[in-house]
Amino acid sequence: MPISKIQSDSFASGVALGGVVQTKIATKNSTVTTSSNSAYNATGLVVTITPTSASNRIHLHFDAKTYLNNTSAVSACNFGIYKKIGSGSMTAWKAASGWDHYMNTGSYTHDFYPHMSYLFFDLPNSTEELQYEIYVKSYSAAGSSWQIFPSNLSTVPSSGYSPGMPSNAIVDRGILMAQEIKV
Repeated sequence: MPISKIQSDSFASGVALGGVVQTKIATKNSTVTTSSNSAYNATGLVVTITPTSASNRIHLHFDAKTYLNNTSAVSACNFGIYKKIGSGSMTAWKAASGWDHYMNTGSYTHDFYPHMSYLFFDLPNSTEELQYEIYVKSYSAAGSSWQIFPSNLSTVPSSGYSPGMPSNAIVDRGILMAQEIKV
């Protein structure tokens, strides 16, 4: 869908953007589990885009379902985006806002299903192929683990929760979209 003109406060220059040149979408519907709080771990959710102009911007939108069976009184997760330019290596690029969906729940140990959604802008100044991948890190005082893109959500909708909706109506559990925006 073209964008006629957008004025973005995200860019210090205040450049009016001219429209979407291309959109690439990656999805992930298989569960990734992490209990590491020492390092980010790859999720396999990767999107690839090759800008047509070095002056264009890349808009990234990450959206994911998550699941935590909380055995810890203190739990959280953090997402980051790693980036690869051309034949280079995948390196840390942007981190989300900190320990997202942080919970200090005391003895309340039940299931939680936080929904994550982030927007990022890149100014790659390149026409080489770009790859962006979502990485995840968890935190737990007692070793709880986060499931990213959990498969146990595939049972919804069902006749009890969403009458009239077919079983194949479940949305993608992990989406990473890259759009090249013309400047």
